[in-house]
Amino acid sequence: MLMNIFIKHNLTNSALEDILSMLNIILGSDMLPKTFTKFSEFFSKNAFSRHYFCEVCIKYIGTEKTKCYKCDKEKLHFFITFDVVQNLKDVLLKNWESFEFFWRNNMNHTKTTDMVTAKVVQERKRTDNNSITLSLNTDGVKIFNSTAKKSLWPILLCINELPPTVRYAKTNVLVAGLWMSNKEPDFHMFLKPLSAALNEFQTNGANLNGREISTILITACCVDTIARCKLQNFKQFNGYEACGYCLHPGTILGRQIRYPYRRNVTLRNETDVLKAMAISDAKGQAVNGVKGISPLILFEKFDVVRNCPIDFMHCILLGICKQLSKQWFENPKCKAYIKARIPEIDNMLINIKHFHEASRRARRISDRHNWKANEWLQWLLHYSKICLPQCLPGAFYEHFQLLAVSVAELLQDEIIESTFLRCQQRLEMFVEQFEQLYGSREMTYNVHLLTHLVQSARDYGPLWAFSLFPFENINGVLKKFVKGPNEPLIQITNRCIMAHLQNTSFAQFSNPSVRDFCSKKVTNKSSRNELMVYDLQGLSNKYNSLQQFYVIDKLYNSKFFFKSVETRKTKTNRNGHNNCYFSIVENDAEVFGEIQNILSDGSQFYFVFKKIIIQSTNEALFKYQVQDEISLIRVNDTLSKYLTIDFNGSRYIVKLCYTLYVD
Repeated sequence: MLMNIFIKHNLTNSALEDILSMLNIILGSDMLPKTFTKFSEFFSKNAFSRHYFCEVCIKYIGTEKTKCYKCDKEKLHFFITFDVVQNLKDVLLKNWESFEFFWRNNMNHTKTTDMVTAKVVQERKRTDNNSITLSLNTDGVKIFNSTAKKSLWPILLCINELPPTVRYAKTNVLVAGLWMSNKEPDFHMFLKPLSAALNEFQTNGANLNGREISTILITACCVDTIARCKLQNFKQFNGYEACGYCLHPGTILGRQIRYPYRRNVTLRNETDVLKAMAISDAKGQAVNGVKGISPLILFEKFDVVRNCPIDFMHCILLGICKQLSKQWFENPKCKAYIKARIPEIDNMLINIKHFHEASRRARRISDRHNWKANEWLQWLLHYSKICLPQCLPGAFYEHFQLLAVSVAELLQDEIIESTFLRCQQRLEMFVEQFEQLYGSREMTYNVHLLTHLVQSARDYGPLWAFSLFPFENINGVLKKFVKGPNEPLIQITNRCIMAHLQNTSFAQFSNPSVRDFCSKKVTNKSSRNELMVYDLQGLSNKYNSLQQFYVIDKLYNSKFFFKSVETRKTKTNRNGHNNCYFSIVENDAEVFGEIQNILSDGSQFYFVFKKIIIQSTNEALFKYQVQDEISLIRVNDTLSKYLTIDFNGSRYIVKLCYTLYVD
């Protein structure tokens, strides 16, 4: 219970020691450890391993601290590994019902709905249906805000056979290893313990709740561009022949490598890349952009080319969107230069009411240098439809929409082959026109990667299924585990172990009070509203004979969040909110509305709403008016969410395309 409080509230070590001292005083004797070190040893003993290596020659020593046998130095450093197989079993057993349900529902899916229904995992399942597949991530995390160069590199794993909402929960992402140093990891050394553990598991397999698990395979290495070239052991993006997916040679323009649009560039394949690795390793020089042996070949059946998908967060949101905004607002030579329209766009953005799916309120475009990836996502999919049509020259806006529409379609929960073909055509057109509109010097590596994005989606499903958003979320959690400058790696290690135990071991307690305490969630403060009864009072109900319903404070449906417009205002919600606008298709007609109340009859949900009349449209952005008449409509699977903005005396509404799977 004490460990649960410590992790749940992210207490400092000294705060825990004060609690321990207080409890010892209450108990009348030193029954509990006095220091955090002794307290943590109770949980972390034998739960992790230290792997020593020489800081001078970077030679692996082993799990025992001895002198370096190569350079005879005693200057050793270490990295941490955890029992990833046991931790994986713990997570699966904790979420067994979700695992079984998701497994059954996706065995014979004809559409691409997730990573497990996409090509790569499906091909693995055809040869071994009893395997568990994992997505791997690693990235450098700056731990201290000072000038210290020391960075943390965690190895994070997601279990692909869990439903997305469960898979990306902080409690279910596995930490397999931790490396902290002034230098980047030696990935051959860092990944070897993980590959050894997975290979050892394959020898005997396991039986979990009567289901045989034969193998655990890494099927996706989801990392950013810089980490990907290091793990693949290819040239970095600013070198010749640096693309990890094709043999585009690159062209030097103004001392920088650029990637002019080319049709029918030869694609890389696993066989040729493995040959190039062997030759480059023997000769000591790069071959077709391949610098040597990739550490990823340590993992069984891992394709160094195909199994490293493109992350749209860094490529598009933090890459191309930023690049385009720089052209529009900072480059006077660009034909789409609209710096003078920044105040107008700022005014539009600050008039967009907050909605649940956004991480924060819309900020001014003049603050774009501080925008996070989620804000660029909202800009690409939603805000730009409101702000840019009146400001950006037509040809440039239409060009930008090729990207926005393609990303929106590739983020859907179900993708069919015609969608892939349509998006490939649009993105090829976007890249080709990019050079015509912005010039060859703007043909960056990120722009070139768009020509390969659809293939990554074919192999791994919708873009959210292999994005780095969930992993970046975990990196933020690990960073908060450091409470002081002394032994930060051990601090993170101890808290990782306690967090895992907190989330997987509470069911073992025999005392129901202790079990409930350790497993309790934050209760819904507005649950009392579920007892309120709403009387239709003559309002027409064409669905059944009921005249009274329960009032529901909020509704989650298809990843979207809905609330009634009359919900009280708060400090973060002073101007109202954007969670009350919707559309539902009923009798082949699309009905738009503003929610006044959310009702339930115990099995289905209903909206009491004011009808919205659409006055005009430009395919994505609608002008609208709200009528005073109140109606009732039953919620069905066609429910969509909309955002609104009031600007210059007009009211606009735009469809919300997507929300993130992030805990």
